[in-house]
Amino acid sequence: MLLPSVLIIDDSEFDRYILSRFLKGAEITSTIFEVANGQEALDFLNSDIENEEKQLPSLIFVDINMPIMNGFEFLNEYKELTDIKPELTTCTLVMFSSSENESDKKLAQSYDFVKDFIVKHPSSPDELLQKIKPHFLES
Repeated sequence: MLLPSVLIIDDSEFDRYILSRFLKGAEITSTIFEVANGQEALDFLNSDIENEEKQLPSLIFVDINMPIMNGFEFLNEYKELTDIKPELTTCTLVMFSSSENESDKKLAQSYDFVKDFIVKHPSSPDELLQKIKPHFLES
């Protein structure tokens, strides 16, 4: 499975690095965009993403705890953005957080466009692939 591009929204440079390595190791994508918070992600998604340097991400990983705009604030804004840019409804969103809090999982699942909640860190690229693969086989 090779996706055109993936967007990682996480304030931890280390976590972005590890996730990026796993995505490449699992051969999920070769094009990865990284931003440090929800506001930067919205700016990215609002920009002209149809040129050759930036592609609409097929998969978006969203952390919960970030400065400026956290993951849940991003989800609220993303939902509104899909009304303006309906092409964003083709993106698969996955919460990717260190939180194991059941209330965080339930809140994430309350958004119909959030397809999964993965607790950081999968042990291998293959484990990550197995977690996200079903979401692309459904479409």
